[in-house]
Amino acid sequence: CEGLSIYTYNGYTYPVVAIGSHCWFQENLRSETFRNGQEIPYSEENSAGWNSQSLPRRGKYNDSDSLANIAGLIYNYSAVVDASELCPAGWHVPISTDFNGLMDSLGNSSAQYRAEGLASEGTGYWEVEIEGTDETGMSIQPFGSRSHLGEDNVWGEATSLWCASTWLPQSGQGWNFNQYSVTSNLVLRARGRYVRCVKGEFAFGCTDPNFSEYDNGAEIDDGSCVSLFGCIDDSACNFNPEAITDDGLCIYNDADDDGICDDQDDCIGQVDACGICNGPGEVYECGCFDPPSEPLWCSCGDIPEGDCDCDGNQLDALGICGGWCEADANGDGICDCVEADPEGACGCELYEDDLGDCGGNVFYGCTYAFAVNFDVDATVDDGSCALSGCTHPMAINYNPLAEIEDASCLFGGCTDSVASNYGVNAGSLGYVFTEIEHDVPYPLDYGIGFNQVLDDWLSEPVLMNWDFELFGVPYTQFQVSSNGYLFFDDSAVGSSFSQYAINDQLPSVELPFPAIFAVYNDMDPSNCGTIHYGIDGEAPQRKWVVSWNELCVFNSTCQDQFVSAQLILHETSNVIEFHVVNRASCSAWNNDALIIGLQNENATVAHAAPGYNNESPIVTERSWLAIPLSDQAPNFDDGSCLYAGCMDPLACNFQPDAIENDDTCIYAQDSCGEGTVWSEASQTCELDPSCPTDVNQDGFVSVGDLLMLLADFGNSCAADISE
Repeated sequence: CEGLSIYTYNGYTYPVVAIGSHCWFQENLRSETFRNGQEIPYSEENSAGWNSQSLPRRGKYNDSDSLANIAGLIYNYSAVVDASELCPAGWHVPISTDFNGLMDSLGNSSAQYRAEGLASEGTGYWEVEIEGTDETGMSIQPFGSRSHLGEDNVWGEATSLWCASTWLPQSGQGWNFNQYSVTSNLVLRARGRYVRCVKGEFAFGCTDPNFSEYDNGAEIDDGSCVSLFGCIDDSACNFNPEAITDDGLCIYNDADDDGICDDQDDCIGQVDACGICNGPGEVYECGCFDPPSEPLWCSCGDIPEGDCDCDGNQLDALGICGGWCEADANGDGICDCVEADPEGACGCELYEDDLGDCGGNVFYGCTYAFAVNFDVDATVDDGSCALSGCTHPMAINYNPLAEIEDASCLFGGCTDSVASNYGVNAGSLGYVFTEIEHDVPYPLDYGIGFNQVLDDWLSEPVLMNWDFELFGVPYTQFQVSSNGYLFFDDSAVGSSFSQYAINDQLPSVELPFPAIFAVYNDMDPSNCGTIHYGIDGEAPQRKWVVSWNELCVFNSTCQDQFVSAQLILHETSNVIEFHVVNRASCSAWNNDALIIGLQNENATVAHAAPGYNNESPIVTERSWLAIPLSDQAPNFDDGSCLYAGCMDPLACNFQPDAIENDDTCIYAQDSCGEGTVWSEASQTCELDPSCPTDVNQDGFVSVGDLLMLLADFGNSCAADISE
């Protein structure tokens, strides 16, 4: 590359790599404009606008900005060969010789082109276990591709790059990379592929001198040689005597078989004796309705009044013979039944469909009868169906496909008003962690920046302006730790030391509590990075935003590794958002510990993001919601009710499911055991007064009674001895 290691184009700097005698961009192109600054039209995934064989298009995989930042942009083939040029001056989209040079010298083993790393290990994007070597430096990642209909697919499995060489007007050439091999094929121009740029300038145009579009300055054929493609069947209506290659588009429309193509035939059918195309001939005695100068027998004068042709048709209100319009009261040339229809009919009780055909039957909409926006008039489903159902993730009948809440959620618990735990949700302890799409809502420098932030520092209390509940306990202030967590203590009055050692997992009294751990690890903001906090929104939907912006990991060997994260606390709902941009491994310090989660006021209950309770040290672009569960009152009995009652199995009203004695036991006289007798006064079994020394009431005076007496010897009696 003649000493060139990077190249900046349209605001983005690309690393470049020398492969053989060529110099390549090492990343996919992400330019939104052509070389001349003209914008390339953007089309969303699955949109009708993407499917174009002739107009340039660009897109993003899944319409995701974060994926585009990783993978670059997707282009159709018309953008690749557009005269405005996609690559910068002095560079070009690779042609077949560029790719063939790679294959001839290096082979088509995909491993040497693939970047290293597996998606499952968080080190790359490949879903397979075959590691790439990237010996060539192409650094191919499996960023998928787009079909001609606009559907994005095969992310994690394969990817495709455009080749600018072509020889057919409807096709483009793509080079495909997967875990096994490298191949090429012809695909429709409307397909979406990625682009790499290669150093060197080329001119596009028709390179075949046998075509009228031949350009003697063109170096790469862009498919514009079209004049010699056409219908070569001389029996077809559109036979092209100059064409040498059949384009498969011959037209044989000659409905009346008179040897004249319909588009050139003055009369598709038969001309009657009066010279009328498909006319009825001499219907009436005089002949035809429109007397020509000849033949003479067509002249007439006794056509029935109002008839306008020999078929007996009459003029309609718009003056059209045999027309359908019955009235045009204002004489504006528009039928009254059309004017009266607010939707704009194209005929009486006829309407244009969604394709613009009058009386057609293509109407887009939701055709799923159980959707809330079901359109009874729709004939073609457009993917807009919205389902209603329970949208709460902790409900028994949670429907992950539902978009609209219909108040049908069932929350299990005790619904029996006589139970001791009536109204308690059996699953109402704590939070549920739900991973969401990573999209950091606020800039990492949003709000106010803390000053004089030190290592292992806990800020002065930040007043919240509302009560934020953590595990059901309300707090009015929090303190921000330089080590990536919030500490809650309404009695705190100043800054203090922040614990950095992480020697346990949640829940634990060895860790800060109560606290929310956004990205808890040992960081040192005294060397690099900033911490910010701010409030957004209006009551009762305000949010506190706290951000750790590129803080150094503590330890001299890791200070080139930065940590960025954002925590958002929601008013009223008490929902917590976790957004971690990046945290790399630092095995040289603190056992590489990392925690993302929260624990309660006495460190007995805690929740953590799956895999991040002092387990995995690496996280990149991940986000979660922590949703409190305590606000959901049970409306569905799940069998968890607990009851108080008589717990004595000898009682008549013994309740085996009772968990607490309520002194309601009732006894029958014949239920008294040995050593006891029935008392009419108390209606219970009492110690037999005839044998007062039978302490254990087994009907015998024995050593057991003596031992029980000695065990109780010396204790004071609570009963009144006067009774």
